[in-house]
Amino acid sequence: MSMTLSQPGIRSFLMGGGAIALFCILVVEVMVLSASLPIRTSIFSAFTWPIATLLLLSSLAVVLWMLNEQRRQNQHLHQQIQHLHLSLESQVKTRTLELQGSMAKVAELSGLQDILLYAISHDLRTTVIGSLMVLNTLQDQTGEIIPVSRILLQQMAKSCNIQLDRLNTLLDTYGNLLEGVKLHREAIALHTLVEQAIQTVRPVNAEVNSGSAHAPAELINQVPHHLPLLLVDSDKLTQVFAQALSNAIKHNPPGVEVRVEAVTAGNLIRCRIVDNGRGIPADTLEQIFDLKLKQQSGCRTPLIHLGLCLCKQIITAHGGEMGIHSVPEVGTQVWFTLPIER
Repeated sequence: MSMTLSQPGIRSFLMGGGAIALFCILVVEVMVLSASLPIRTSIFSAFTWPIATLLLLSSLAVVLWMLNEQRRQNQHLHQQIQHLHLSLESQVKTRTLELQGSMAKVAELSGLQDILLYAISHDLRTTVIGSLMVLNTLQDQTGEIIPVSRILLQQMAKSCNIQLDRLNTLLDTYGNLLEGVKLHREAIALHTLVEQAIQTVRPVNAEVNSGSAHAPAELINQVPHHLPLLLVDSDKLTQVFAQALSNAIKHNPPGVEVRVEAVTAGNLIRCRIVDNGRGIPADTLEQIFDLKLKQQSGCRTPLIHLGLCLCKQIITAHGGEMGIHSVPEVGTQVWFTLPIER
């Protein structure tokens, strides 16, 4: 059974041991003096020094034991201080990393707020100013009924739709950063989901290539029917496929071939949207998933590049990964993975 004493208790015990030692020395002195008296007995004289030596050794043993206990207590206290120091150091490092992450999040949100303000003050303002100019021109005409060209109405509607889609995407991206992507999962076949995405972008395909003598982009669904069902948010995942298909249509010459492929890889399904278009420059490819204001050469005002930022947020929320590979004048491949729910 080990004996533990507090610091004040140890001091008291040491003082007690010292007092015992002093008492033993006094006893020895008395014995020595007594031994010199004429009335001492032979028995007393014979045992005086052995008893004194025994008492001194006993006192010394007590003192040494107490010193050893003091050393053990100091070692234990030192270990506790070291443990506390390591614990505090670990907590400081953890807290520092948390603060750095929070600061990065604040900086990201601040940058996104700049983009939102720019979109409202520049893009939306430009659309409103253009519409007002057209309306003011029409008001200058005489008569109660003013004829309006259908082409003019179509252009105004197209411009408004473009800006509305851009603002909605910005707001969705901002909301995802603040609150995370909210998913409403359901079981669905990937082939069916891709077919829905292709139907969604058919109007875009027809509009982009309406003024060209070439055929529209060729959209091919090569996703096998036998793949396992996916437990995903079908609306958001359709948005991902539709965005990738729209990018391939808008940024390539008419008649580009765009294939959607998918294969199983362990507990994942790996999807690819592949085109044989002009490819993407390396400097653009590095930041294609970023949502930033970028200054382009020959352009006085910065441009908003949405890229595939929102798509990557959706894929990450599903537990997958997303990337892109492109070779100029060869084509582009957008890929992402989706976990198979078993």
